[in-house]
Amino acid sequence: MAFALRPLINRGLDAHDIAAELHSWWLDWRPARPAAYIKAELERRGERETAVAHAGVRPPEAFCRAVTDLRIAVDGHSGREAPAVADGLVCVIDGLSSAEVVELRSAAAVDHGLVLAALENLGERVTRRLYTNRLVDTVLLREFGGVHMVVGC
Repeated sequence: MAFALRPLINRGLDAHDIAAELHSWWLDWRPARPAAYIKAELERRGERETAVAHAGVRPPEAFCRAVTDLRIAVDGHSGREAPAVADGLVCVIDGLSSAEVVELRSAAAVDHGLVLAALENLGERVTRRLYTNRLVDTVLLREFGGVHMVVGC
């Protein structure tokens, strides 16, 4: 078992931290070979995090400007999304290159805070268009637990 937990031990986690990490995986079944499962899961999570090294990468400038414009319009419309600005943001999203979209989605797959911030600042329709329904639903499920039903997307 210590061999399987070595990556967590090397990060400086103690027994309580390791237990909390393993508990956060939300397993509702018991693996037949726990050490093998833990080793494989840690490798999978490590590969995903290293494959998406997004630290320090900023979104494209046009995207940042559109988000700023949307925030200004939303503040002026008592918290409701301004349709003209939201449509403009959709146009900006459509104008992103496929590499930029992949970069934004990859970053959001690792850092769920990006999706939550987009939901808060851009609205659900634009966020789902940028990050896909599947990623948004996954983030909402993991962050809030249970089923999150969305009406009128």
